[in-house]
Amino acid sequence: MINEIMYDLDGADIDWVEVYNSGEADADLTALKLLISNSTSNHGIVKDSGSEVLHAGDYGVIVVTSQISSFLSRWSNVTNIFTSSFSLPNETAQVEINAGDKNVPIDSVTYNSSQGAVGDGQSLQLIDGSWIASTPTPGSVNVFIANNTDDATDDDDTANGDDNNADGSDGDTDDTSDDNETTNTGTNSARSSTSKSASSKKAPEPAFKAKILANTLAFTGQPHGVQVNISSSSNENVDLGRAFWNFGDGSSLEQKDNFEKLYHTYDYPGDYVVFLEYYQSKFSQTPEATSKIVIKVVPTTVVISKVGDVKDFFVELTNQASFDMDVSNWIINANGKIFILPKNSVIISKKPMTISGKTTGFSYGDQSNLKLFSATGELVFDYSASRSARSGAIARVSTGASSRAVASPEISLPMSEEGISASDLEVLVVESGATKDNSGGSYLPMISSLIFIGASASAVYFLRQKRTLSKPGDDFKILDE
Repeated sequence: MINEIMYDLDGADIDWVEVYNSGEADADLTALKLLISNSTSNHGIVKDSGSEVLHAGDYGVIVVTSQISSFLSRWSNVTNIFTSSFSLPNETAQVEINAGDKNVPIDSVTYNSSQGAVGDGQSLQLIDGSWIASTPTPGSVNVFIANNTDDATDDDDTANGDDNNADGSDGDTDDTSDDNETTNTGTNSARSSTSKSASSKKAPEPAFKAKILANTLAFTGQPHGVQVNISSSSNENVDLGRAFWNFGDGSSLEQKDNFEKLYHTYDYPGDYVVFLEYYQSKFSQTPEATSKIVIKVVPTTVVISKVGDVKDFFVELTNQASFDMDVSNWIINANGKIFILPKNSVIISKKPMTISGKTTGFSYGDQSNLKLFSATGELVFDYSASRSARSGAIARVSTGASSRAVASPEISLPMSEEGISASDLEVLVVESGATKDNSGGSYLPMISSLIFIGASASAVYFLRQKRTLSKPGDDFKILDE
């Protein structure tokens, strides 16, 4: 949000615009644009010093590029300074911040000289929802400080003079105090808000503040940690009360006292709004503070991409996502062996992590049963299943001295490397993209031969059985005595 505007400094002609991140998420100011109504250009914003990313509650000051030296000579203690090629008219203008589309401003403010801050060293500041002329506070909270002009002094002297003429006092009376107190009750007018000379007024602080502490990126199926920080107006941490969480996916949870870090798992990718309400007691009906943050959930795409050979067996994990992935406490399992990745294990986006067999304890014989599980025990990747999918369930069939591979995307035959015994062999005809081109000349003779051999064997068996079949009376003989 636009928070302060310096458009007509006292002859120095230093124009600047202060912005404030009033949200919960980080904001990269250099990704935004500055638009002034006296120009059709969408001005780019460049970091000069400090951080280009404004965290929640941070300020940033955008200064005219050609005036940066003059600005620093006056205000050298500003943390986040940016530059841009713009100018602010001394009469009136509209100031906008947008994300690149001039028709969709993030915040827009129109000022004019009747509001004050005209060549008197003051700036226009957003205080209590109104724009007020006050002493400049670039890079920090806006504070209203009265501008003690000669007219104001004369008014005070006249008032005191009247008092002296009336009762002979020195003017420091209770009536004067009452007048000042009455003046202080004014709200947003620059004159009616004037307190005692050189005093200041800050915007009222809420009794409690709530801030969600969490990474704004999460992965499907993986626990995502969130924690709330509750503080009082005196910036003291509060750990009593209750906090109601809405995770944006239909799930909710309530915490009571001692607001420790908790974990939530998203099952599907998307953008989810996490909303928190803080109640000071269990009887409260209205929250004392609220906070929200948007969590971006992306698919978990870590795979076992490669393994080693007999001489040097390793397991390679690859992160296929566009974001770095924390795989701490993930489990690799094979044949009853378990290896747990230590804490702070991170796989860089689009990069592999290769783990030696000396570290995992796995060997070449374990490759067919390798499985990868998340820290919560959810199966992330099955290496044997992936091999079957990649190879199209290739089955090697032995026929005498030669062998031939038959691919089927749907059927997988269990067998040893040496092939299948004749007793286990059944005739199986599969047509797929891998076999269609060779079906015309390669398999027809073999299938015909198998059918012919089967038919011949059946005929021989039948004839043999017919030739040796016994007739009634052949199984005994009567002998004459």
